[in-house]
Amino acid sequence: MESLKFFEVKGKKIPYYYFVYDKELHVLLRRRNYFKALHTKLDDGRSLVEFLMDETFRQFNNEENFYVFERAFMLVVHYFKDHFIRDIDNYVYKPIVDCIKKTRIIKDDDYSNLAFSYVGQKDIKDCIEVYVIPFLYFGAFMRQAFYDFTDPYISETQIRTINDVEEEKRIQKQTLEERKKREEEIFNIPY
Repeated sequence: MESLKFFEVKGKKIPYYYFVYDKELHVLLRRRNYFKALHTKLDDGRSLVEFLMDETFRQFNNEENFYVFERAFMLVVHYFKDHFIRDIDNYVYKPIVDCIKKTRIIKDDDYSNLAFSYVGQKDIKDCIEVYVIPFLYFGAFMRQAFYDFTDPYISETQIRTINDVEEEKRIQKQTLEERKKREEEIFNIPY
C-alpha cells in the first residue's frame, strides 16, 4: 500500500500521508496497559513497537524523493468494532507518532512542527487510520475527506445549552420511571 495520497485545493494538488494499522490495538494502547504492552509479545512474536514500525514502513515508500512537512497535522482515527462507549483520551498514540516520525515525513514531533488530534468511531473492525497533512491545509482536508465529521447539520444539532441537556436527561429519567411504574403495575414486578 502506498501511503502518499493527494487532495486538491483550488486546483493545486496537496500531498498527505495515510497509514492504517489493522490489528486490535485498543487493548495494548489503553493507557493503563500501555507500559506492560511495550514488553509483551504479540501473537506473531513481535513487540507492539516492532509491529507498528514494520507496518509503517511496509506502507511507506522511502525509495522515492518523498515529501517532508515542516509543520504537519496528524489525525488519528481509532475505529472500534464493539458497541462499548470508550474514552478516547485513555489511549496512548505516542508509539504511532514515533514510528511515523522515523519515516522523516515530519521534521519533528515537537509542538512547533506537529499538531495532533484523535477521533473515535464505530466500525465493522478494529483498526487505526492515521493522516499526516500539511498544517496549512488541514481545514480544507477535513472539509473534503471527512464530510461525516464536519457535516453542518450534524454539528449544529450537537451544540446545545446545558439547560437543554439537563432537560433532556430529566425527561429521559421521568420516562424511565413511568415505564418502570407501568411494568410494576402490569407484571407486579417490584424494582
